Amino acid sequence: MCSGKNCEYLTTVQLVGQNPYIELDPLFTHRALNLTVVLKTKERSGVILYHGDRDHLAVELFHGCVRVSLNVGNDPASTMFR
Repeated sequence: MCSGKNCEYLTTVQLVGQNPYIELDPLFTHRALNLTVVLKTKERSGVILYHGDRDHLAVELFHGCVRVSLNVGNDPASTMFR
């Protein structure tokens, strides 16, 4: 997250607890966006990032691996593991 009139300051958020989450307002940017996430978790599975409904972007921790699912209307959705 950033702050300042032109979003010139980086902002750090730390989440602590059993089920923390952040809900962001829509990001309407004209410039490139860089969002960095550092995770430390006790669980091997969980949702990291989700946006959308039928046309979606999902980033999950799935059995200890990162799984990305992307559907922009061209069924079936594309899924990538790392």
